[in-house]
Amino acid sequence: DPGLSPAGQRGFFTYNVEQKAGLAEGHQFYLSRVRVDKGTSIEWSNFLDFKIGEPYEKGISCAPDGVSFDSQWSLDHFEDNYPGCTVIGGNITIGGPDIANLYGLREIKTIGGSLEIRQTLTLNHLEGLESLDSCWALFIHDNPELIDLQGLESLRAIGPGGLQVSQNQALVNLDGLNNLQHVDGDFALLADKTFAAIGNLQSLGEIGGNMIIFNDRYDALLVDLLGLEGLTTIGGNFDCHTYSLQSLEGLENLRAIGGHFDISRSPSLFHLSALQNLRAIGAELTITETGLAAIGALDSLTSVGGKIAIVDNPQLTQLIGLNNLRRANSHLIIQRNPLLFALFAFQSLDTIVGYFTLSENRLSNGLGDLNQLAYVGGSMEIIGSEILDLHGLENLRRVGHLNLWYNHKLENLQGLENLQRIEGWFQLSENATLKSLDGLDNLDSLCGLALDRNPALADISALGGVNAWGGCGLWIDQNAALPNLHGLENMSSLDKGELLVARNPALEDMTALSDIRKVGSFVYIWQNASLKTLGGLNELDSIGERLTIDDNASLTSLNGLRKLKFVPDIYITNNPKLIELNGLDQLNKIGGSLKISRNDELIHLHGLENLDSIGIQLELSFNPSLESLLGLRNLKTVGTGRLILEHNDALTECAIEAICAELQDPLNDASVYLNGQNCNTASEIEADCKATPVRVIVQTDPDGDCLPDMGPGLPVPAAQVEMSGSSLVLFRPTGVDGTAYFKIPENGAGSFRLLQFPTSHWAVCQDVIQLASVPGNQDTLQAIFLLKPLVQCPEPTTKLSLPANFRGCLTNSDVQVSVQNTGDVLAEDVRTAIVMPPVFELVSVLPALAGQNGDTLFFNLNDLKPFETAQVQLSVRTKCDTFLLGHTLCWEAFSQMSNACPTTAPAFSEISLSAKCVGDTLVRFTLKNIGTAPTITPHEYRIFRNTDLVQSGNFNLDAGESKVVNVTSESATWRMEATKRTDGSHTAVALENCGGLTPGQVNMFWLETGPPEYDFACRQVIGSFDPNEKSALPTGVGNANLLPQNRTILYTIDFQNTGTDTAFRVQLRDILDDHLDVTAFKPLMASHPYSWEIRGNLLEVLFSPITLPDSNINEPASHGFFSFEIDQKPALPEGTIIENTANIVFDFNPPIVTNTVHHRIGNLIVTATEPQLQEVLWEVLGNPTRTTATFIAKKNVEGEKTFVLFGAEGKLLRQEKFDTQSFDFQRNALLSGLYYFTINDLSGQVFSGKIVIAD
Repeated sequence: DPGLSPAGQRGFFTYNVEQKAGLAEGHQFYLSRVRVDKGTSIEWSNFLDFKIGEPYEKGISCAPDGVSFDSQWSLDHFEDNYPGCTVIGGNITIGGPDIANLYGLREIKTIGGSLEIRQTLTLNHLEGLESLDSCWALFIHDNPELIDLQGLESLRAIGPGGLQVSQNQALVNLDGLNNLQHVDGDFALLADKTFAAIGNLQSLGEIGGNMIIFNDRYDALLVDLLGLEGLTTIGGNFDCHTYSLQSLEGLENLRAIGGHFDISRSPSLFHLSALQNLRAIGAELTITETGLAAIGALDSLTSVGGKIAIVDNPQLTQLIGLNNLRRANSHLIIQRNPLLFALFAFQSLDTIVGYFTLSENRLSNGLGDLNQLAYVGGSMEIIGSEILDLHGLENLRRVGHLNLWYNHKLENLQGLENLQRIEGWFQLSENATLKSLDGLDNLDSLCGLALDRNPALADISALGGVNAWGGCGLWIDQNAALPNLHGLENMSSLDKGELLVARNPALEDMTALSDIRKVGSFVYIWQNASLKTLGGLNELDSIGERLTIDDNASLTSLNGLRKLKFVPDIYITNNPKLIELNGLDQLNKIGGSLKISRNDELIHLHGLENLDSIGIQLELSFNPSLESLLGLRNLKTVGTGRLILEHNDALTECAIEAICAELQDPLNDASVYLNGQNCNTASEIEADCKATPVRVIVQTDPDGDCLPDMGPGLPVPAAQVEMSGSSLVLFRPTGVDGTAYFKIPENGAGSFRLLQFPTSHWAVCQDVIQLASVPGNQDTLQAIFLLKPLVQCPEPTTKLSLPANFRGCLTNSDVQVSVQNTGDVLAEDVRTAIVMPPVFELVSVLPALAGQNGDTLFFNLNDLKPFETAQVQLSVRTKCDTFLLGHTLCWEAFSQMSNACPTTAPAFSEISLSAKCVGDTLVRFTLKNIGTAPTITPHEYRIFRNTDLVQSGNFNLDAGESKVVNVTSESATWRMEATKRTDGSHTAVALENCGGLTPGQVNMFWLETGPPEYDFACRQVIGSFDPNEKSALPTGVGNANLLPQNRTILYTIDFQNTGTDTAFRVQLRDILDDHLDVTAFKPLMASHPYSWEIRGNLLEVLFSPITLPDSNINEPASHGFFSFEIDQKPALPEGTIIENTANIVFDFNPPIVTNTVHHRIGNLIVTATEPQLQEVLWEVLGNPTRTTATFIAKKNVEGEKTFVLFGAEGKLLRQEKFDTQSFDFQRNALLSGLYYFTINDLSGQVFSGKIVIAD
């Protein structure tokens, strides 16, 4: 390559050759041009000629500057003027109306320049040039009476100037050039109508330049090239454009063409059999506009340096030959041959360097013999054919692009089974019968994918093997039968292009796109009538241009966009069922415009709470159900464009900070009209931008009369106050002074109430307090809630808080025990005990230890007033002498006081459970009635091995009586649940690491925590972790994270400053799932002081100031966390999904989105756990309920089937026959426990598994 090494690009070869002895004076000989074959191209050297003797010896050479003859007289007197001249050094030009012969040049042997004979009116022949042996060039042009070239019989060589014969209306052939051996330049024949044959040119062996044969007359006579049988080499191009030419006979010995080969505009040409010995073409091969019915006889061709084009041959039906061509060095184009039905050519072709186009050819017999083709460097295009599949391409492994367009009979892509890599785009467009992409199963690498207007395409899963996506773009447009995008699961980036999913009416599922993180251009989700959510885009965090979500008739949610932080523009338009914007929770900034228009059911803008700024324009228009802009309440700025609020009929709440600021700017051109009350005009919104402050005070009422006292009662800190208005529900806690602050709109009203009251110790004197703003009065309004004592007893409520997980022995963990006196009198001399597992060591503690007995730590917390809280803070770490990774470690805490109220409770029964490891092989459960009375109704226990219910039974116990149940340990985690009291409540105990460890099972289930003064908690020891993570307890059972109804969930949000500077503010934003009861929210432990509030269902926790160092400066101190408990809403139906994700905002940076934790409400588990000896034919459809599970065949199973159910002990319980492709299992009266099943069919195939039933 000369660009890499200029000197290294050169090469040479030298040799000596001797003259034959005794060559006569004046003898002339030639050295032909040298053919240089470079593999991909052929080039030719210059032409050399020599003559024996002195070239300018006196009497031989003359006219070095040339000579012109314009009359017969000048020719006749040439010898008089130049006596003895045989060599003319320059050019000779002959032309004149009276020139009739050339006898005056009879002695000329050599012409150093060109010989041009033109525009002679009477010249019939060239007699007089009989001595001419060579010339630099020969031009014969426009001689109307010239019949032949007789007179040039001695001419053996024409130099680089070449031979051109044109517009000689009477010329019939080239007879006279019988001894011409080579032409170093071009051979150009521009024939007239009368030209009927080449003539006798058999001596011509080589043409150094181009060979051009041209005649555009329909009535021409030339039908073949007979007379050129000696021609073996053409150094330049071969161009033939002759309407009358029927064959290339005469070129049978042609072996090499240095330039291109072009036959075009030759409609009478019927075969190419004369080219049977052609081996090499240096540049392009073009066959176009011929009458060929078949192309054969090119089997000797082994090299073509340029493109191959077979185009516009209307009679061509078969392509035969070219079977020794292994490599196409440029493009291969077979195009617009409408009758071409079969390819029996290119059997050895394995490489196409350029593109390969098969366009507008019938190809009803398929792709024939292309089965050696392995590589196409450019695009491979198959367009407008009748192929059914791609058989014939079985060896194809790599292409630049693959385009399949307008193939109306194509059904699948079988034949591409070995295709591994597409460097660029794979485009499928308007293939009417294409149903699947079967055949692409081994495709591993692809850059861009475009599926456009393929109405029958229903399955693209064959793309599932693509592991390397180049990011060029994804277009899924107008595929009417496509229900999902399964097969695109490995696509992770579209950083070089766009994402378009449009006009796919059956598309319901985009989850296959769940790995896409970046789109370099636009994202356009348009007119997908069945699409309900954007699930599948949940990893997308970067879009280079506009995000458009338009005209999706079934879309109800934007869930799936939760990682987007910044987008240049967002258009959400014409989505008639969209009800919320949850899914844009992390969106912090829009660089350009936000347009939300014509979304008929959109009620609010929740999901945009993190949006801080809009760069240009905000437009909210034609959303008839939109009621409030509170979802934009954290929006600070709207840029230089217009504010448009139009035709939102129900919109009544617009007075948010950014809107108020925009309307106060006199330069802002706002358009506000035809909205609801308070938002109908700009002036209405401005009036609503004023709000009235409210102070809510919560305190005790010492005398219990629910009347104001002379002296104030005790302030009640951390009491949760709810304010509800026309559209806003807001929860805030009171501070240490028992006060919380709110605002209500000018001329508005608010309802206030205390949450989580009354309790067993306190009643609320005022259930609800109503406040309304007074027009023109901006003074603070006040509401006072009084709590009335009920029982005159203290209550040291104890809460044990642990981190989300414990770490290895080099990492400290915080443990906190909070004790609050929730009673209504002073709790005296409160003492707390904490049982710390022996594998921990204490790093620090506050307050100081009062004592220690083994693993139990004792603390004195002194007296606690009502609602006063004391805390014990421990920093601990696991010991390094024990390997604990994966183990679950459990802590206990218990508080008591010196003035506990005496109890005289009636006789009761209460079951306590314990578990211990007996040796390494036995787990012993003990059930004990610790009450004062026997159990009344039958109680039940259930035993779980890991997650499987393996045993259950009924029991009754007298007061103080115990029952022991032993199970074999099997290195499993064991759990027992049992009825605790006669009210049906339950208790549970778990044990792991008996004879071996099965980790992670304990916290899958709920844990019994005991009475208010007692708490119990367990956490697992882990290794690696995500520094910004959401976790939940219980974690839930199995892959579905099953959780029973009505169980509290504990969430922890961990965060770490992994930036490059100290964070002074951390905000957590958590949209609480609609299935959670926000009124039951309870904050637990946090790493730093914080404040919190809940707006609607959005929990916001603020650590400010926090001074959180970055992890590079102080890794241990760079961590923080917040944990809270929250209840499910009562009696959630089986199958309900509860999901939770948090946003973490460091200072004012874009939010970090945590993982999503989820639970599913349910108990019945159906699994096929037995090894299947045959192909698995059955699966469980959907999510089983507590009473029903549906089995469905994965493919058709013929004949009668039998469902057989056995008990855990092997007893046959049921046998049911069915002949459909599905079976509904009904629990009916079956007790909870473990069962086994089989499904048998007539072919002897058996599908087996287990069913676990839990109440």
